[in-house]
Parts: sequence; C-alpha cells; structure tokens
Amino acid sequence: MSEVQLDPVEHYRMALSYLELVRQEFDKWKKIYDAHKVDRTYYDTVGASYQQHLDHANKLVTNIRSFHEARLPEAQRELKILQRGVQKNIKLFETEKLSPKKMNEAHRENQGAIEQLDDDIWVSGTIVHAQTTEVLGGRLDLTIGEYAKRLVPDTDLGTPELEKPKGVTRRQLLYVAGTAVVGAAGYAGYGYYSTLAKARFSADFSAGTKKFLRLSCENRGNETLFWYVPWPSGNPLAMDIRKNPMAAVGILLYVQQKGNESYQLLPESPGCWWSDKDEIEPGTRFAIRRGRRRTVVFDIEKLKALGIKPEAVKLTFTRHGGRSLHTFKSPIR
Repeated sequence: MSEVQLDPVEHYRMALSYLELVRQEFDKWKKIYDAHKVDRTYYDTVGASYQQHLDHANKLVTNIRSFHEARLPEAQRELKILQRGVQKNIKLFETEKLSPKKMNEAHRENQGAIEQLDDDIWVSGTIVHAQTTEVLGGRLDLTIGEYAKRLVPDTDLGTPELEKPKGVTRRQLLYVAGTAVVGAAGYAGYGYYSTLAKARFSADFSAGTKKFLRLSCENRGNETLFWYVPWPSGNPLAMDIRKNPMAAVGILLYVQQKGNESYQLLPESPGCWWSDKDEIEPGTRFAIRRGRRRTVVFDIEKLKALGIKPEAVKLTFTRHGGRSLHTFKSPIR
C-alpha cells in the first residue's frame, strides 16, 4: 500500500471530510428516491455503493481516533517521566553530583524528546476532541472518489456504471466511486510530522523603553510556514490555508488592564502592529521560507487609542489549533 505523506491532523481532517461528504450525498440520494425520480432497483444499486463508502469512512475515522485515544495518555505519561528526570538532574547539578557538561548533554537530549512528546500530545488531543471538520479548518473540497483515491491510492474498486435518470444531475451520479479500508496499523506507518510548522519565537522591548515590542519568528522547519500577526479575530485557525493549515502559526494578544488581576484576550488591535514603517492590518499573514526570520513591532502605546489602559501584556505564540509554542508577558510600566 502506498503511503500518504500527510500531517496526522490533516489526514484525520481528510478522513472526517470524507465521512461528512458521504453522509451528505447519501442523504441527497435518499431524497431523490423519495421524490420518485429513480426506481427501487437502481436506487438500491447506487445506495449500496454509498453504504460501502459510509461503512469504510466510519471505520477509517474510528481507527484514527482510537489510535490517538490510546496514544494520548501514553504520551502524557512519557512526558511526566521525562519532566521528573529533568527535575532530578537539576537537583543533582545543584548538589554538584552532576557536572555542567553532563547536565548540558542530558538537557539537550531531554529537550528534544520533550518537544516531540509535546507535539504528540497536541496532535492526539486535537484529533480526539475534534468531532467535526469545522474545528479543524473546515471540510476539504474533494469528491467522494477523490477522497478514496487519496486515502487509499491502491484501491482496485472503480466507479460503478451509472445511468442518468430524469431529474438527476451527472455530478450527483459521479460522486459514487471506489471504496477503501484503512486499518490502524497502516495509519501508524505514515510520515506524520513532515508538515508541522517548526518555528522559533523571540520577543523583547526596544532598548530603553517599554513602548515597543520587537517580535521575531524564525522558520526552523523544511517547509514554508505562515505567520499570522495576530490571529484574525483572536481565533487560532488558518481558515485560508486549505492545503495545510498545520503550516501556520500566529500571535494571541492578552492585556491586563488597570484594576484587573487577570489577562483578557484582545481579539482586535488595529494600529498596533508594524513591519518596518508600514502598519500591519490585523490578521496579516507572512510567508517565511525555511531558514528565514521575520521581525515585526508591537506598539503598546497604540492600545491607549483603543480605549485600553494596559498594566501588562502577554503574547502567546501558537500553532494552528491553539497549542502554545511560546509565551512572553511583562508589565509595561
């Protein structure tokens, strides 16, 4: 079987899109029959193909979700073990039972494993809790046959020979295509992490003032990433990157105002974001090629023009879906 090189969340999104579309089109086919536009024999023939798609789409989605339901607590346990190991090494270092060299070596080794487990947990958690494609960026725009071909390229079941009855469009008929079965074992072999955005962020005040924050995003992955400055309407979903929203990262802005102890999300902050001497429209997306860095400026003083009296700010850098990658917060007085 050929392997589909997709990010696991995108693979699940495709499978869930397949299931949602089959359900939708099967319902339409039933309505065509109910309107007496096709005879029973023809309806049963086409309906059997839809039912095959429905059965296998359900199985595919269930297999993927079950895999991650089992993986999530396992990854969480592994992460806790590593984190305890880090704390143990710190204590050994503080009591001079671990040399600086050994400490650094252990830290580098643990950090890489922790970052990978962090990604595993985010991916599995996203899949386990996503019941519809809406929370993953929406349904992909493919036909039923295209879904089957992409999810299982080696399927040998072709499109049924369909006659075109009166009142039924050709497009409605051509939705019926080959079926596919994908097990959890095959799913586990996919190259999942090739398309996850790999970004490094930094944030610091301009020298001698707390009026301006310089924010940088460096692409440390192998693919172009897309940086939203900030996320449109405070919603960390790359709705306009249909092919691979997992290649997106962005900023969420939180403000602690005078008299409040907690931070509140500020979804709209027009006039506060700048690139060189140009104002950035809220929700602007920057494409950053691998190995490149992009820097923008956040003008804290402009918050006052929005009627906000900030005592402190917090900027959270997240990937598509909302998992936090880095947080910067600071009082501004």
